[in-house]
Amino acid sequence: SSAGHRIEFAGFVNPEQLEQYLGSASIGINMLTAQSLNYKLSLGNKFFDYLHASIPAIHMNYPEYALLNKEFNVVELVEDYSTSSLVTAVQTLNNIEHYKRLQNNCINARHQLNWQKEEQVLLSLYHQINL
Repeated sequence: SSAGHRIEFAGFVNPEQLEQYLGSASIGINMLTAQSLNYKLSLGNKFFDYLHASIPAIHMNYPEYALLNKEFNVVELVEDYSTSSLVTAVQTLNNIEHYKRLQNNCINARHQLNWQKEEQVLLSLYHQINL
């Protein structure tokens, strides 16, 4: 059976509409590609958007995603965006126990991976600089 009727490619979504889209999503896919070393070493906002919406997602196995996933176990990592890699990742997320485990890990991780926590780190750094 085709899953085409259950898949939506939203394209660019305005930030104020993002919560509405994520509210109806089951799986997120971050299609960020390493167009440059900067992209490969960066951490896209989509990682946090999906995490804070408690949506297990599929991301490339880039260093920062791998590091956070090693600590929090919240996503499926793929080596490429080939059809077979994506199908395997989606099938893995289709295992309800595994999916619920990642979803619960998202809920727990968002208490640590949020702007309020990062704000305190930045403020502490700024205070040290202003000595």
